[in-house]
Formats: sequence, structure tokens, C-alpha cells
Amino acid sequence: MAFGSFDNQITRRGYVTKQMDQIWSERSTVQSWFDVEAALARVQSAIGMVPAGTGAQITGQAKATDTVSMTTSASEFTTEPPPSA
Repeated sequence: MAFGSFDNQITRRGYVTKQMDQIWSERSTVQSWFDVEAALARVQSAIGMVPAGTGAQITGQAKATDTVSMTTSASEFTTEPPPSA
């Protein structure tokens, strides 16, 4: 699953450092998404929108490990519009 020109095998060589590759990797991108979701859960927990402790529990679980399958995750997305209500 490519995110941009850094993932293009033609332009990648010579243009991307190891540090850039780590920052813009799929795993790092997914971890950033998880970080946002965890922060939201902590705030919702703090204001009583969700049960106490939920934010901390989600934060503890929101880790983009190597067990996250990017291929499987990508296949779960769809370009079809949602069904009509």
C-alpha cells in the first residue's frame, strides 16, 4: 500500500534516507492514526463521555505492531458509496 512518491520503486532510490523511510512508513502512519484516536479517547474519558479508564485502556492497546497487516487493512477499505439510509 503506497502512500506517496517515496514508496515508488522508481523514484525511491537515492532520494529517501533511512530516517525518512521510517517516518513515512506505513507502520508509522498507522501509529500516528492510533495516537490521534488514543488522545481522543483520553479526552472523552476525562470529560465523562466514555467510562473512566477507557482512554487509558485504548492508549495501552493502540500500538501499530508488526502484527498489523497493511495488506489486510487496505483490503478493508472500499471506494463504493455507503448504502442509502
